[in-house]
Amino acid sequence: MNQLTVYFQQIVEIIFERFLEYIQVMAPCVERDDVIKRNMTFLLVQTNNQANEIRDLSRAYTHKLLFTFNHLFSDVIVIKNVFDIYDQLTLIKEYMYKSYMNDNMVMDYTLAEINSVFGNDKNVSSNNNTQSNSNLGHSPFPFSLANHELHINFKDC
Repeated sequence: MNQLTVYFQQIVEIIFERFLEYIQVMAPCVERDDVIKRNMTFLLVQTNNQANEIRDLSRAYTHKLLFTFNHLFSDVIVIKNVFDIYDQLTLIKEYMYKSYMNDNMVMDYTLAEINSVFGNDKNVSSNNNTQSNSNLGHSPFPFSLANHELHINFKDC
């Protein structure tokens, strides 16, 4: 994989680490999708600004990354409970990586390289707990959501 791919993976890792931190802070109101939409925009702007400074990526690409996440959280993703969080984050990770691999900026990938990144298992399903799913071992990202324990008590806000 080229250096840009490595940078991309690092940025996504930062985003998801911050998202998990944010979810824990917002635990009492996590079921309120509108709260998550509003705050994720601010959070992603901060993350992408940091990515630009630290990793010297093009402003246009990090803006695209922000836009894609914003679109997903505004129009597609509705978070209902803690189990849904894991399902949706897994879905977003897969979507983002496939979107990146199809980007016009990346022209030097062969099918074999893409398969080696994704592995044989492309479907990751939740078993409604926080234990590791064996399919996550094939994730192109250097971390696993299943390694994070979320101690969240859902309450009506």
